Amino acid sequence: MTGCLYISPPYLPADPTAGCIPALLADTMVTFRRVEAPEKEADFTAATFRWEDTAHPPKRAFTRKLVIEGRCATALAGHSEPIAELLNTLHWELPEWEKSGRPMRAYGDRANLYRGRVEALGVWVAPDRRTINSMGAFAMMPMGPLGLVGAIGKGGASMLNVARQFARTLDGMAATSASERIRGFAAAINGKRLADELMGHIAEDTGGYVEFAAYDPANDTWTRGPRSLSFFIKLDRSCGAAEMIGRVVAYEPTGGGRMLTLDSGQGGLAVEFDLQQRSISSDVRRWFGWPPQVASVTFFHERDDGKPGAWTSTVSTRPDEIDSVTFTLDEQSFRFGLAEDFLDEKLLLLTEQVRSRLRP
Repeated sequence: MTGCLYISPPYLPADPTAGCIPALLADTMVTFRRVEAPEKEADFTAATFRWEDTAHPPKRAFTRKLVIEGRCATALAGHSEPIAELLNTLHWELPEWEKSGRPMRAYGDRANLYRGRVEALGVWVAPDRRTINSMGAFAMMPMGPLGLVGAIGKGGASMLNVARQFARTLDGMAATSASERIRGFAAAINGKRLADELMGHIAEDTGGYVEFAAYDPANDTWTRGPRSLSFFIKLDRSCGAAEMIGRVVAYEPTGGGRMLTLDSGQGGLAVEFDLQQRSISSDVRRWFGWPPQVASVTFFHERDDGKPGAWTSTVSTRPDEIDSVTFTLDEQSFRFGLAEDFLDEKLLLLTEQVRSRLRP
């Protein structure tokens, strides 16, 4: 199951004609389709994994669904074999398709050959750095600070809901740059998904970690999201007390993509999810000395309407604020946390706003 999203935040939200930065987002969860399901499957994500889960065949794996090919970025949903065929075609045919100035038309035609088995989003930025050629089986809709937005996959609808909520939150905050809005939205959608999973609600349509890639006009290239840390603070609806959860999720975009789960409980759990290999490993030496570029903190509590999942509000650091985050991992131990000044400056007001929302 998959959710993929296209967004195009304008440089100036008050003037959409001033141009935009295209970006794609895609989740990383895949569900195994077995002819005969075992009596018991381990149903877990990076937010919920325990070592006991390795005693049973996994229900899910985690892989990269967002691919950069030259001046093109594409996100795909569907069955793995036809997706691999389509990506192979894109790799070899894109240089020829680019000669037309509208390569995504040819890519869309090729994707249509797999209709019913594959859905694809594709975005190509021309060498003039202004012309954007896109394709995808979706209806675009304007969402203010996020620009035109469209989705594919069975999880696309839930991702669109988060996009609508985030766009409403950004109204009146036009001073934020397009790149900041992309990073903030990615943090919000991951905070929502991971918090839902921490509360025991693992969605069937989308999950894992949501990656993003955005076009960087200054360097004329597509760039994946930064090295990221996700923290969580649970709120008690009865009194508004805040408790920092002892589990963090780290994301490394380079190579084939990796996630790291650390938990101060679970006997000091440290586990890596390799997106390229679709593997899970207790060997986390690649993370020793790993420096995050941004961090996010998600407040969450049970939904007011009693439905599954969490109400969330996510606050993100800027790259120049990352010194407020403590993260060390070595052979003996790991440590993570947030500096008091960051909590005071960034989270105190939000905590009070959330607590007041919970009071009768």
